[in-house]
Amino acid sequence: GVGKSPSIPPPHPRTSRQTLTRALLLATLISAFGSSFQYGYNLSVIDSPAKVRKISDFYRELYQERNTINIDQSLLMFQWGLTVLFFPLGGILGSLLVGPLVDGSGRKGTLLASSVMVIVSAVLMGCSKAIHSHEFIILGRLIVGTCAGISFSVVPMYLTEMAPRNLRGTVGSVPYIFTVCGSLVAHLLSLPKLLGTEEGWPVLLSLTGVPALFEVATLPFFPESPRFLLIQRQDMQRARQVLKQLRGWDDVEDELEELRQEDLAESTEKKMDVLKMLRCEELRWHLVTIVVLMAGQQLSGINAVSRHPGRVRTRVIDSSGRRMLLLVGNGVCGSACILTAIVNGPLIQAPLSVCSGPVTSVLISELFLQTCRSTAFVIAGCTHWLCKFLIALTYLHIQAHIEPYSFLLFWPFCIATFTYISKMIPETKGKTFLEIRRLVAIHQTRRILLRDLAELAGPPCSSSSLFAPER
Repeated sequence: GVGKSPSIPPPHPRTSRQTLTRALLLATLISAFGSSFQYGYNLSVIDSPAKVRKISDFYRELYQERNTINIDQSLLMFQWGLTVLFFPLGGILGSLLVGPLVDGSGRKGTLLASSVMVIVSAVLMGCSKAIHSHEFIILGRLIVGTCAGISFSVVPMYLTEMAPRNLRGTVGSVPYIFTVCGSLVAHLLSLPKLLGTEEGWPVLLSLTGVPALFEVATLPFFPESPRFLLIQRQDMQRARQVLKQLRGWDDVEDELEELRQEDLAESTEKKMDVLKMLRCEELRWHLVTIVVLMAGQQLSGINAVSRHPGRVRTRVIDSSGRRMLLLVGNGVCGSACILTAIVNGPLIQAPLSVCSGPVTSVLISELFLQTCRSTAFVIAGCTHWLCKFLIALTYLHIQAHIEPYSFLLFWPFCIATFTYISKMIPETKGKTFLEIRRLVAIHQTRRILLRDLAELAGPPCSSSSLFAPER
């Protein structure tokens, strides 16, 4: 249970100052480029007016060619709506598939399977114009959205499980950086002087297969998560070999002991599916936390403005701590919503890119132990993509009525998330997963005791009631 963890051995001097080895660095860069980069690329590849016009013209010409009449504007908008909305719908589907995939095929195996499907979708979208089929674009967007839903959860899970605790924040933030870079590259390549032309847009859509192909060719040479191997596959020998490869030395027995202790601590959480987790009272606070963080991130207004990626500093997560960055990110996002409503400028991107964005996935990995972590990411991913889908569905209609003041709608969500983080979430920087679990248990116990004491004390007595005569 949450409050019953076995004793945690003191950290080995070497494990408390581990460095980024070549194997860990390459595995991080390859998985982030192969999965997170193409996720960011597909977020932005069809969101500019020029690209909308080019692909819509293709839909219009294709309908006229098939039916010898002009397409109705409402039907054209419906086809384009499917093209846009099938991406977040695929994200929801991919999030639901994360649990069985990562527990059955492993973290690395799931990423490889997802990349193969991205290559298939890239071929479909790239060939759509040549074979005169807009259905291939819509189907390709659904497939690539499903893969994005998978990679959104699996990449940070894979990397935080491989990283030593002093580098967990830095390594876990890399996928978000590549997501932003993918979005930036999509914007650059869609310029009219590059691929934003009538002939170039099929190539633009198909380029999402390049990072996926690179990942399929290189990731098999890198190890699976040692936590998955030891705790879920009970393969001590392979876990030891992987840790030696990732840490760069042979003495990994202290870290193996830490994994064994984690395996014992989560004995009551084995085979935890979504329904069991929703009913588990000991994990109720954890679930509320990840839903608040994910919903708060998406409802901060980040999806309602154009992406303007700036500098993202990875080491700030490990130097400043998770809780502080979440507070700063949501607090500044709340202020930016008001300022954006006043000046109508995209100020909201910076705090999320630097603070809240990369920290959320890292914190989700830290709050849950091994066998229930995948289920937690299913819930987090569904929350993320559902909010993204709802904003895509409703924001343009809201903006049409209140224009720049639409950003004021996001301000209460930022304030609510900021308040929850400041009151409810402890700092997790530099701690093992078991230490975090014990810290959360202490934090919860303290809140329950304070609440019970307040109930026992009752309402404060007024001075007049103290001197009232007895009856």
